[in-house]
Amino acid sequence: MEVEVTGLPEPTVVWMKDDKPIQEAGVSQHRLLSQGNSYKLIIEKGESSDSGKYMVKATNAGGEAKSIADCAILEPTPERLQEVVKTILYETPTNLKTEVSLHVHSFTKT
Repeated sequence: MEVEVTGLPEPTVVWMKDDKPIQEAGVSQHRLLSQGNSYKLIIEKGESSDSGKYMVKATNAGGEAKSIADCAILEPTPERLQEVVKTILYETPTNLKTEVSLHVHSFTKT
């Protein structure tokens, strides 16, 4: 999951899974990356236990913005791999903007 966050003052970005901080949620091997306004959650080898509701929240003195994605990790089938990309833009009147790009690999039978 990747988000772009901008705001003044610079927002604090927090990742959650099922309403728990990502570090306490038992997510498989993962990385949290940030570079400039881009923040990423990368789950290296997703397992079915990583399924759930993921949220990224950006907060500053002007308010907060959040993005929520439901993630379902299923057993892969080798017949067909399809990648879906969806970008959602959230804006609040407090100069806090969140842009979310979801890259989802879904396995379906043909």
